[in-house]
Amino acid sequence: MKNYHLFFKPETNGFSLFCNTEKFQKIQKIKAKLDQKLIFLIRNKNSYLLNYTDLAFSDNNKMYYFTNLSTSKDGAKLLIHDKEYVNEEQALRIYNKYQSIKLDKVIKSTKLVDVRQNDLKKDLWTQEVEDHTLVKLKNLSEGKYSILNGKSSMSFYVIDYIKEPMWGIMDLFLNDLPKENKFFTDGKIDHKEYVINLNARKTFWKYFILSENKNVDLKLEEVKVSYNGKDIAFSKPKKVTLTNGEDAFAIESKEPIELKEVVNVSDKLELKIKNNSKWLSKSVKIPKPKIKSVKPDRESNKIYSTTYIYL
Repeated sequence: MKNYHLFFKPETNGFSLFCNTEKFQKIQKIKAKLDQKLIFLIRNKNSYLLNYTDLAFSDNNKMYYFTNLSTSKDGAKLLIHDKEYVNEEQALRIYNKYQSIKLDKVIKSTKLVDVRQNDLKKDLWTQEVEDHTLVKLKNLSEGKYSILNGKSSMSFYVIDYIKEPMWGIMDLFLNDLPKENKFFTDGKIDHKEYVINLNARKTFWKYFILSENKNVDLKLEEVKVSYNGKDIAFSKPKKVTLTNGEDAFAIESKEPIELKEVVNVSDKLELKIKNNSKWLSKSVKIPKPKIKSVKPDRESNKIYSTTYIYL
């Protein structure tokens, strides 16, 4: 980056890239020869990111791909993805240049295209081996590629070297961009600010209600849960035995509820209890599920946030 007089600065919510406007013109001069781009690897340092964002639980050999060839608008924000939120269609398998991809067969119509949809010559990327075909990656430059075979396709990213799994990879092209993404206007550099938008995860809230006094047999016929005065539909209490042998009542929200990374301390989550066919007049304040408690359940194919309450 020094050769192009660029300066990289980490920020609390991303990064900024600065340049010397007088000396940056050399990038424009070589655009006729090369499709210039800057490649950024994105590392996730938040161990609970998957708990509160609606992303698939991780596959270490995949990374989310972003490029300024495909952006969208969210109000005043310019998103560096074509939908409102990052989704699994952007998750690409990563290969280094010294690997090959094995295909069972390649029909004549099979194509390999780059991110700009340029069709690559087959002798550049195919090698016939016995009854299958290898996709050779060593002749490809770093970037996103797609194998097209009729209506089916497979996309992947080729990289020279990567030391450890990353969360994402971003290709910032400098030339031949959509109008709204062009860096150069009338010979001047046009400031751009790109945003990555992640959707909040929704989970089924599950509470295990236990007796604080082990000598008292807890009885629950029905419960009501309200959040800031608004009722949330929960299942009827079901008596269960926990893994430690303790008896408890389990209740579960009937619909998944959105989680937040930061909990508003003024929020009120309350529980009302019905016993002997009567609702108790006093509500019990209960905690909101914590981000750390999120866990997928393979058997039910649901994602739960589990909390224990002692009454």
